[in-house]
Amino acid sequence: AARTGDWTNALPEATAACGILARPFLEGSESDWVHEVRRQLNGSLYNCYDVLSQGWSLSGDHRLAVDVAEKAIALDPIRETAYRRAIEAEHASGDRLVALRMFDRCEQVMRAEFGASPSEITVAAVQSQTEQ
Repeated sequence: AARTGDWTNALPEATAACGILARPFLEGSESDWVHEVRRQLNGSLYNCYDVLSQGWSLSGDHRLAVDVAEKAIALDPIRETAYRRAIEAEHASGDRLVALRMFDRCEQVMRAEFGASPSEITVAAVQSQTEQ
């Protein structure tokens, strides 16, 4: 539903999917294939959080959008999409300073992990927010 812009259905669908995907998978099992399935499930959970963050932001609930983006960041701190969602939601809620702090947090993680700056897409998103 999110792909077609149907946020009325996307939010409840993503909420249900997050509830399912967040459950532990074969808790106590440690084989290679279990780890691979967990990795795939975490990727899907991250995508659900992304849909929720975008949807809540579009519906005007920027605080909830940030909260969900924070969950995505905790799940995979080296993916920038959630940082961008949080930055956009914080800015939309009028908290420009917190948005800039979120960018700084993203930048610190990228430098620590890769010795590089955030992607051009993330930098452009911050610049477009600060120019408004």
